[in-house]
Amino acid sequence: MMKIFSFFISLFPAIFIISSSLPLHSSSFPIKIDDVSGYDSPWPLIVGIPFPRGQVSDSNSIRIISEGREVPSQIDVATTWQDGSIRWAHAGFTGSPQGRYIVEYGSGVKRGTYTGGLKVTRQDEGRFTVDTGAAVYEFDPNGILPVSGWLYSDKGRTKILQDSGAGI
Repeated sequence: MMKIFSFFISLFPAIFIISSSLPLHSSSFPIKIDDVSGYDSPWPLIVGIPFPRGQVSDSNSIRIISEGREVPSQIDVATTWQDGSIRWAHAGFTGSPQGRYIVEYGSGVKRGTYTGGLKVTRQDEGRFTVDTGAAVYEFDPNGILPVSGWLYSDKGRTKILQDSGAGI
């Protein structure tokens, strides 16, 4: 009996090495953007992403890829299946409506972390700006929506909002 037990104990490291070297599960599919604007500059995009039952249960295991690189994004779970896995997620990111994007997901996927964070700066008369690193928004303390906004790109800063929410 002791020989059999010793035999199994000696196999344990080999079984562990084999099982830990197996590839983790991951899948991918393209995002289809139906854009009629023809606008090619960076723009805030929000997409709905459906998943089959049981395929992904952690939003950190979902990322957006473009041209072989991860796109900084915010992934929010919209609904789940009865087993708790993600049914629909929303992804928000800045990109060209003409760009090509791929969703990667699964246990072999880990979305990157971004250390920049938000920078909030107080202005005169109670106004403040929020800088996300990809965009800057200016807020009025009496309004709900940003008063103005700009996107950053390799071409500089592009104004995307002016007098937003005026009259509300």
